[in-house]
Amino acid sequence: MKEMKEFCDNTDFFDFTEILSFLPKRGWPLLNLALWWRQYIGAAAAAQRDLSGTVPSATQPVNLRCILMPIERGA
Repeated sequence: MKEMKEFCDNTDFFDFTEILSFLPKRGWPLLNLALWWRQYIGAAAAAQRDLSGTVPSATQPVNLRCILMPIERGA
């Protein structure tokens, strides 16, 4: 509930009083949005990541990364 209140206060997406009745049964998607927003957009500073080592370019073999799928066209 606290996260949703903070999200509504810090953004103009939702009015907290209007979504209160929605939260008990169907609030998970809104909570997920609020937590995502706080982590990736609303943070005061970017999260520090240790990238001093090499970063692998891929985890799959090249022949699996470029599979072309046929396009189906309607009749």
